Amino acid sequence: MHLNEMTESISEQVVLQRIRNRIIEVLELFADDEAYQMAISSLEFWADWVDQDNEAAFTSPAFDSDEIAEISKVSTAWETVETSSLQKSKEWILLSQASKNALKVFMLRGKLSESVANA
Repeated sequence: MHLNEMTESISEQVVLQRIRNRIIEVLELFADDEAYQMAISSLEFWADWVDQDNEAAFTSPAFDSDEIAEISKVSTAWETVETSSLQKSKEWILLSQASKNALKVFMLRGKLSESVANA
């Protein structure tokens, strides 16, 4: 088998759908009140998937305008939280609530395929 046969060409759309799914997973973590310790230790996961300086990269059909607006709101709240933030701190409560709100919006369409581009 040749290397060319083993490498798969993945469309930009599928990459965006995979990023969308990872964002949903981070939102689920931040929104789960029972998972605070894991969420706070995984705080930087948000920056792994969301580049606030490049929110224009979140394009349709992987992201709709409501989802993009929610990403911005979560990002704003995320900027205030530090790994030393307590679960009852104003900063963490705002991030958790923003994540819950965003998750409601994202779950209207749910996770998208990670192998086939959605229309």
